[in-house]
Amino acid sequence: MKHDRLGKRSITAVFTAALVAAAIVVILGVSYVVIVLPGSLGTSPTTYSSTSTTLSINSGEGCAYVTCAIKNATISIPVGAAINPDFNFDPNSVTVSISAGNNTVIWVNLDSSVQEVVGPNGLFNLTLPGASPFFVASAKYVFTTPGTYVYTDPYYSWLNGTVTVVS
Repeated sequence: MKHDRLGKRSITAVFTAALVAAAIVVILGVSYVVIVLPGSLGTSPTTYSSTSTTLSINSGEGCAYVTCAIKNATISIPVGAAINPDFNFDPNSVTVSISAGNNTVIWVNLDSSVQEVVGPNGLFNLTLPGASPFFVASAKYVFTTPGTYVYTDPYYSWLNGTVTVVS
């Protein structure tokens, strides 16, 4: 019996990963989850979506990955941010709106080093473990008061950014 490239095991693994990613999104409210699986899924992406989340299964060079996104402001900490002063939070500045209901900011650590995100006067202090090929850490903060908030990583002085909150 000849098997196709994908096979039942790979399909099961991909859909299990997709369900796990969706569960993480629902339980933790994270905005971005990436699960990398060995193997290949072919060339065309499959996308599942609803009004508040998008789940897509894509293929990359020699791996499959699942991405989940929720409508919030997401700021990433890029790979190499802990060792390269030219890197910073991406984007460096975001604006969120309380009345529009998108007043949650989510930081995603793509770097392999532990990162901290600290707000002004200790308003928030988020610790994000370092990323691995199978894990990307995220943390969120819900802003409830209009204003401009400068945040930083106390261990890497070049990592800083601004959240502007409007009513």
